[in-house]
Amino acid sequence: MDTERGEKLCRYCCEPIDPRAKRCPHCRTQQTRWAYLLHPAVPALLVLSPFVLFAVTGICFHRMFGPGKDFGRYARQLVAVDTRMEHNEEGDSHAIFVSGMLLNDSLVHWEDVEIECRFLDANGNMIDVSNDLHTFAVRAGGSRGFLIRHAPHRPVADYAGCKVNVRWAKEAE
Repeated sequence: MDTERGEKLCRYCCEPIDPRAKRCPHCRTQQTRWAYLLHPAVPALLVLSPFVLFAVTGICFHRMFGPGKDFGRYARQLVAVDTRMEHNEEGDSHAIFVSGMLLNDSLVHWEDVEIECRFLDANGNMIDVSNDLHTFAVRAGGSRGFLIRHAPHRPVADYAGCKVNVRWAKEAE
């Protein structure tokens, strides 16, 4: 900067200009303190920033809540075994408890397991159903116990048996 002639350098093209100049005579750029807002790249950044934010949010959302592996391909490898159904009647309160083990014969760790229990009458007809989401994980090649508590909609004596099925699970991270 040439202080003898009282000149300063343009903020953008670095050419010497009069210190009182509000606009550079060479590049025509504003020299005020807020001149960077008038730079041609600023409106483009302002227009593009919501799209960038949307894309980053989408990527994060997909990583956190994305489908992972398709459970349908592994449904036969995550099964309920050794299921037992018990009735519990305490005064006016009636409950049916179904317990068992989940066996994971796949190479995938599963979590947030949804278990469906179909209740059957003495003739084998479905009379009620219960879906429970369990937030535990079942490691690949491992097993895990489960317990479902169901409030029956019919007299407890009508519930003769049940079929337990794993409806859905999410790939564990």
